[in-house]
Amino acid sequence: MKICSFNVENLFLHNALAKIPSASQYEKSAEKLEALAKTMQMINADIFMLSEIGGIYSLELFNTKYLNNEYVPSLIPGNSERGIELAYLIKKKFKFFWQHKTHKDRNINFDPSIKYTFSRDVAELRLYPTSPDLPNSRPIMILLLVHLKSQLDSTGPAINQIDRGGKLRRTAEAQTLMEIYKELVDEFNNPSRSSNLPEVPICMAGDFNGNAQRKTCDSEFATIYKENSLADLLELIQIPIEQRISLTYFVDATKFLNQFDYFFVPLSLLQEIVRSESGVAAQIDVNGLRVENISVSSEEIKRKLPSDHFPIVLTLRNF
Repeated sequence: MKICSFNVENLFLHNALAKIPSASQYEKSAEKLEALAKTMQMINADIFMLSEIGGIYSLELFNTKYLNNEYVPSLIPGNSERGIELAYLIKKKFKFFWQHKTHKDRNINFDPSIKYTFSRDVAELRLYPTSPDLPNSRPIMILLLVHLKSQLDSTGPAINQIDRGGKLRRTAEAQTLMEIYKELVDEFNNPSRSSNLPEVPICMAGDFNGNAQRKTCDSEFATIYKENSLADLLELIQIPIEQRISLTYFVDATKFLNQFDYFFVPLSLLQEIVRSESGVAAQIDVNGLRVENISVSSEEIKRKLPSDHFPIVLTLRNF
């Protein structure tokens, strides 16, 4: 099984803009759409976990026009103010059943006097060997897709207090994400309830909008590492830190290299990971050339690459 988490950067297609008129400024060029399709076809994932999708219409059109209709799109609109949604593409030949759930209405405990929710959502995908409608049906894996609060906003919504870089809101979202994770662990992997049943691996992936590396993580992500059963995939498979870059941007002539995209996996999956087919994937640019994350230039980011983020791939055997 191959799973790919990918922030595809404003996937708005022209034919879908009538449904979301305010999104016209984000429309992706035909050249970049072709490059994105080639990138995704090169990866050839069974499941794509996608961020920044411009609505179900864009996703359906992209799948039909650029991916040969090989996938089933699944998107539940979340809380994004500019219509960038979380979504899944599940290959039609995929052998498992699946169920897509949303946590968009969940209180993130940001301000006790007002209900605040995730900036977008936590999009949960449960994978089943048989129909989830059957009695005693139990998932074989659960995926949690996130796109946490951006660092672009200078002020936060909490009672007019300054929240520079959205840090307080992002902290609340990360903590609530871990609450969801622990609830699922308790439901499916609590020994007192399921001692004779196999563990259900629960993974978290997406754009965390900050540094969540174990040794140098921003404070908002410290809660993740209190859960000893989870690990950053790139750390787990021993990718050198300088090669874990998933987001590159330039301010004037200065190049900034960041890992904002993560795939957290339970340690129980360690022996199932195909290391040679997991990690940060390359992109195909508008000229059909393969571009690695550590060699990207300012010209490629702005004009040639389909996304400013690089995909993270998890490949598992025996699934």
